[in-house]
Amino acid sequence: MIPLARHAMMRLTPVPSVAPARHLPNPIAVPTGKRTGRMALLVLLAALLPACENSVSGGVPGLPESDPVITPLPDTPGAAWRDQVHFRETFVDARLDDRGWYDMGEPTLVEGGAPGTGSRHAFLCRFAQGASGCRGGILGRRAFPESDAVHLTVRIRYDEGWVGSGRPYHPHEFHFLTNVDDRFVGPARTHLTLYVEQIGGTPLIALQDSRNVNPACIRRNDGVSLGCGGGTVDDFPFGEDRSVAACNGLVGEVDGSDCYPTGPDRWYSSRAWRADRPVFREPAPEHGPGGGDGWRVVEAYLALNSIRDGRGIPDGRIRLWVDGEEVVASDSVLMRTGRHSEMAFQHLLVAPYIGDGSPVDQSLRIGEITVARGIPRDSVPPGDAGREVP
Repeated sequence: MIPLARHAMMRLTPVPSVAPARHLPNPIAVPTGKRTGRMALLVLLAALLPACENSVSGGVPGLPESDPVITPLPDTPGAAWRDQVHFRETFVDARLDDRGWYDMGEPTLVEGGAPGTGSRHAFLCRFAQGASGCRGGILGRRAFPESDAVHLTVRIRYDEGWVGSGRPYHPHEFHFLTNVDDRFVGPARTHLTLYVEQIGGTPLIALQDSRNVNPACIRRNDGVSLGCGGGTVDDFPFGEDRSVAACNGLVGEVDGSDCYPTGPDRWYSSRAWRADRPVFREPAPEHGPGGGDGWRVVEAYLALNSIRDGRGIPDGRIRLWVDGEEVVASDSVLMRTGRHSEMAFQHLLVAPYIGDGSPVDQSLRIGEITVARGIPRDSVPPGDAGREVP
């Protein structure tokens, strides 16, 4: 199992009473069988490589030339932040590995695709009570060309009775990983993981970079400094050898942060930006971009900060939209330091996860996942002309 982590700094509004889940349509088996092991995966990728020689990936293994695009992408305010599409998955059939997905379980597709995709199927993640992951397995990972900025479009539906984790952390849903880490890295301890998810109905973007933590000087959640040569985090000479998230101090704009020990000289370091209300507890708009029947359109824009004279500048940008409404925004985010100046986004991991186990039998389904290159960090999209760019 890949290790995942909590975001303990997040508050949770009371969980409503649980209604019984609706009947789920007949599943379609994804023919992964026992090919989920790494050795079998290498054999599969070797077979795919000749077909990928002319792909837009520039040599990223497992990325085919293109996916069939059936219908236009949602026309929302967030679309202006999207550039060239890297891939679009609408679950038209079960040949997910042929389209570049890897490190999968045995993901379940069901009838009843998301409106607007032209597909009859969706990926179903059903949590049995007490389970930490999807019955049948996660959707897995997919590579795309290295990008300083990415744009994510997701069509998602939380079925009747959905309550999430019932705790102020989890479930994790969508993870962006970078070229600095191994393509099979566990997302909870990396040089950078960006999370797009919702907790207790509140949408959020979070990041952790626990592999970057400098244990010589730690700022705990209570503000107390450990080590630091007898001083504090604020005056310790980290240079660029530091975590950007929490444990080595806070730089740039941040909503919440978390720093806790995970072993000798090992720390989990994260920060997050949340919407101001539990948007997903509001009814999905019947005439919104999701197309009704409980479907929502979630979009995210993530742009790495710049590096100047070998130093990381807190000018990274994040945006999160739900059904066309901007719910999270910041233009002052530090995601990398000069130590990793060549860092770029390169993989998406879709792995819904509830660490303490699901409190009830519940399910979500995903009808579309589109990853595109985001517009350049220092540009302004149409309609935002009055907004100053740092």
